[in-house]
Amino acid sequence: MNGNRYTVREGGMESLTDALKLLPEELHNRIIPGNRALMLCRTSKTMRRAVQNAKVHAHVKARDGVFFPDGLGLLENLNHLMAVCNVTVLDLGHCQLGSEAAGAMLEFLSRNTTLTSLGLANNALGDEGSPALAEALRLNTTLTSLDLGTNDMGDDAALLLAQALRINTTLTWLNLGGNEIHDGKALAETLRLNTTIRSLGLIANYLEDDEVKALAGALRLNTTLRWLELSYNEVGDDGARALAEALRRNTTLTSLGLANNALGEDTGRALAETLRLNTTLRELELSYNNIGDDGARALAEALRRNTTLTSLRLADNALGEDTGSALTETLRLNTTLRELDIHRNYHDLNGNLRDHDMPLCVAP
Repeated sequence: MNGNRYTVREGGMESLTDALKLLPEELHNRIIPGNRALMLCRTSKTMRRAVQNAKVHAHVKARDGVFFPDGLGLLENLNHLMAVCNVTVLDLGHCQLGSEAAGAMLEFLSRNTTLTSLGLANNALGDEGSPALAEALRLNTTLTSLDLGTNDMGDDAALLLAQALRINTTLTWLNLGGNEIHDGKALAETLRLNTTIRSLGLIANYLEDDEVKALAGALRLNTTLRWLELSYNEVGDDGARALAEALRRNTTLTSLGLANNALGEDTGRALAETLRLNTTLRELELSYNNIGDDGARALAEALRRNTTLTSLRLADNALGEDTGSALTETLRLNTTLRELDIHRNYHDLNGNLRDHDMPLCVAP
């Protein structure tokens, strides 16, 4: 190397390449940390060639302020990335892609054989971009994680993606949160057939009881889903009861999110009965509902027997102080519960929150 510590001379390129090739596979990702942008275009040609020859696996995140409006220039940049490194993680969130970019993603994913994680959140892909994305899922055989959150996708997109997932056998993590999916029945039907999806995010999608009942029916048969996020929807007691009943049979789901829906005491009682029988659920999120004292007391009683739940969140659920005490008492008896969130519940005689009393209890 010369006086500039950021410059590699041409003669040193072969030794650098050889050194990179000798590194164990698990160290390749550490060369370029996943939480940093890969900026090979700012390095010397010598360094880029060394990285390319060594086939380093790269995590790539678009820099702040980098946009591809309507997909303009996207495919060219993706092809350049494939030429200089093995991209395994690609985050293009907030890049103003629009529906026109879906075609570029289809072409890229149909040829790429290294990408395992793709982030496309907040890009206004819409229903218009869903046919190309669905086709990409049919063709690609390496992608395991896909984030399509907040993309103005509706029921048409959900249907096409659900149909693609009946063919795709590699995707394990899918986020569709923050879209406009009112009808989740197509996705529910897919969960009856798909054997690879382990995590499904459907937060803030206008889902109501009928859609959730369909998902509950799928959970009776599905044996691979581990994480289901249904918070910030329009689920009521009927839908939640169906989920509770399904979890008395399901033996694989470990995390269920139902925060900020329209759940009441009936949901609390139904889930309490489930917790007496279920031995796999680890995390249950019920914050910002109206579980109330009766529902929460039923949960507290069930937790005296349950030996698998590790986290229960009941923030802002109209609980009284006596109910809060009953819940925290379970931490003395239950040996597996590690987190109990009951903040924003207690009120004084004037109706003011006494949030400082017992906001979050963690078992010792």
